[in-house]
Amino acid sequence: MVKGFVLGISEGVHVMTYHNAFFYLPDDKNVWNSGTSLIHYDRSILPGYVAYGVMTRQLYKSDYVGQLKGLPEDCASHVFTKGDSAVVVAWQKNKSKIPAWCKGPMEIVPQEPKNARIPVRGESARVVDLFGKTQDVAVQDGHIDVELGLAPVYIHVPLKALKTMQSAGIK
Repeated sequence: MVKGFVLGISEGVHVMTYHNAFFYLPDDKNVWNSGTSLIHYDRSILPGYVAYGVMTRQLYKSDYVGQLKGLPEDCASHVFTKGDSAVVVAWQKNKSKIPAWCKGPMEIVPQEPKNARIPVRGESARVVDLFGKTQDVAVQDGHIDVELGLAPVYIHVPLKALKTMQSAGIK
């Protein structure tokens, strides 16, 4: 869900809504709906609800800048500005294969997290995971090392650090 919103914004989509709010079946047989719903049929929240809220808090009133170059080839990153901060949303691309027309089981390819080196000016950056857990990461030799998995992370740096990232290359 987060990746879909970020990719949409990166392509110029300005208005997006989320229609898959409810997980309707109490017997959990609707596997295509179970991982992306926000609220369970009994109105209890699902993990997607938390991820949607975190995404909204991280990117609300932000402006899209572009993609950050220089990360491993199988990683995606998108840069936003928000107030006096730059926010990089980054994740490892999924290598799993979805069958044509989604008529069969998905081939799951296990993936180990990948270390990505992000150029940053300053002393530290704040990394927020998909569910809102925050960690401060020290800058060493003009960069931070962030472990990227399939779940997006939000990397907050001072806006002045954006110039360092731009010199490293933003498409």
